[in-house]
Amino acid sequence: MKRFIFVLILTIVPVLTYAGWWRTYGGEYHDEGIAVEQIDDENYLVIGSWRGDPWLLETDNLGYVLWSRHYDINNRIEYGERTSDGGCILTGVKTQSGRFAETWLLKTDSMGDSLWTKTYSPCLDQSIFCIHQTLDEGYIVTGQIGTNDPWIGWLGLWLFKTDSEGNIVWEQIYGPEGEDDQFIGFFVRRTNNSEYIVLGHQSIVQYGGDFNALWFFKTDSEGDTLWNRLYEGKFGHFFEETSDGGYIMCGKFGLIKVNSLGNIEWERDYGVEIERVRQTSDYGYIMVAEGHGNGYDLLLFKTDSLGDTLWTRTYGGDETDYGSDVRQTSDGGYIVVGSTSSFGAGGSDVYLIKTDSLGYVAVSEPPETHQQDWQVQTIGSRIVLHYTNRPQGFLASIYDVSGQKVDEVHSTLTSGTILWDQGFSPGVYFIVPLNEGTLPKKVVLIK
Repeated sequence: MKRFIFVLILTIVPVLTYAGWWRTYGGEYHDEGIAVEQIDDENYLVIGSWRGDPWLLETDNLGYVLWSRHYDINNRIEYGERTSDGGCILTGVKTQSGRFAETWLLKTDSMGDSLWTKTYSPCLDQSIFCIHQTLDEGYIVTGQIGTNDPWIGWLGLWLFKTDSEGNIVWEQIYGPEGEDDQFIGFFVRRTNNSEYIVLGHQSIVQYGGDFNALWFFKTDSEGDTLWNRLYEGKFGHFFEETSDGGYIMCGKFGLIKVNSLGNIEWERDYGVEIERVRQTSDYGYIMVAEGHGNGYDLLLFKTDSLGDTLWTRTYGGDETDYGSDVRQTSDGGYIVVGSTSSFGAGGSDVYLIKTDSLGYVAVSEPPETHQQDWQVQTIGSRIVLHYTNRPQGFLASIYDVSGQKVDEVHSTLTSGTILWDQGFSPGVYFIVPLNEGTLPKKVVLIK
């Protein structure tokens, strides 16, 4: 007869601390995080790439995986975001032989199950870099599109509007045709009156020299240009509307703050390329970037409302680590996603970091009150959990070593004892009380 015994290990999970935590997700090959959002003030939705294919996963507020979906479609994901129905819209490129490329959209429900896909292949050369849901539950999409003539190198900025199923309603191509000229759309957002703001880049070969500029323009609801601005010598890929009706842009140049008409108010250069910038509740900005330490580290910057640095934090190890997205969380801290080659299962993995309001992940001592009101004891083949002085009762989740939730234990009594003797496979498990800062306890199930 097989017997299972839980042995309590008194060491704390090394990636989980009271002030914050960090976790990695992925396998032995190349996996990366692209975007992150907080859901209902509790869970986190991570959009990423699994061996190059699109990947979605949702975690709880401690980073433990609730569900995971990856889509084995041999397509490179460029961008994704959560939609009004709780699902996701994803977009990217499927490269064929030679220069031919097929762009695609993928819509999921709130659990990551695919609802529909749509592909577009009108020419030899095309890419989609951003998609955003519109007020009518359709989508506005931007990228780059070329000519069907393989001998002409011209590429135009591509902007098109779809219905809720991904069918094109209208499209516009911007930029005068000239050999080797390139016009690219990197990011797009709708305004409250269904107009659109687009951030892109112009690269024009003229009179024996090159002209390169950051391109920022506004269109009406049909894509006709209302105004446009060029910032010569700049390269950027992301912007966000600010509380004053202006915009904050980021890229290789650092930050540019403009007013509602795209006129520059101020600029800041931090010496690194900024991947994402978000305005914070104090009207300052939080930024994520790749630094220049040993093997490159992930950098998190906090600035005031004028872009002056308040603090900088560095995360990572001896290999390459970088950040792709950051959001302020409901508790005033930050959730950061990117990729790490310093930690994880090998190759590169998704890197998810939860910090406090000052960017710190760890503290040396958790509060004493959280250490003493519950404990775990082994009695024969059972785990016995004792707790005291909890008026709301006790509720905890149990996770396996991969971060997958496998069970729950709960009691409505103020103080009591809970037995856990389910027939799970031998291995490492973590008992994590819900909705509090207390540290988990690690147990090892052996035969």
